[in-house]
Amino acid sequence: MVKKPQQGTIFAAAQRSDSYFVKCINMLSLYEKIKIRLIILFLLAALSFIGLFFIINYQLVSERAVKRADSRFELIQKNVGYFFKDIERSALTLKDSLYLLKNTEEIQRAVILKMEMMPFLDSVGLVLDDNKYYLFSRRANDKIVVYHQEQVNGPLVDESGRVIFADFNPSKRPWSVASDDSNNSWNPAYNCFDRPGKKCISFTLRINGKDHDL
Repeated sequence: MVKKPQQGTIFAAAQRSDSYFVKCINMLSLYEKIKIRLIILFLLAALSFIGLFFIINYQLVSERAVKRADSRFELIQKNVGYFFKDIERSALTLKDSLYLLKNTEEIQRAVILKMEMMPFLDSVGLVLDDNKYYLFSRRANDKIVVYHQEQVNGPLVDESGRVIFADFNPSKRPWSVASDDSNNSWNPAYNCFDRPGKKCISFTLRINGKDHDL
């Protein structure tokens, strides 16, 4: 005769099965949470690494750009220095070539020849022994135009006699006033009368003290 299982035994077995199933579900849920957290941590670590890489790369690029800019600025400074030194040497060379000349036409030819050989010279002004002023100015077409005075402190005229600047007094010009106490000097920027709206800087060289101005 087969005995039927008691109700309490079946209930207990079912209860144990449900409890085991719940535990499995809880373990799976915990595993999924850990997995998700690990993925999030991995993504955060990857993003942090990428961000750090870009920051370091940006700093390196910035440092290189600053170094390149500094190098270029130093090069520009050197080139500007060379440019001014060239003008000073050119003025000394011009002074030597004019020192023994007395004839006005010879002086004009000598200055024009030197300016043709030195394209970086825009203009050359001379105060001669008779205190008359001559200005040699390079124009846009590279032609050198000569302006002169027919009388001391009189009008500055061109080769045709047309008045360019009335009552021109060289001793009142900024380049003359600024260099009164020195045999040679660079002068602060001033308004160019033959180039309206533009500023000029010039190197003034006195020959034999105050006998000649170049």
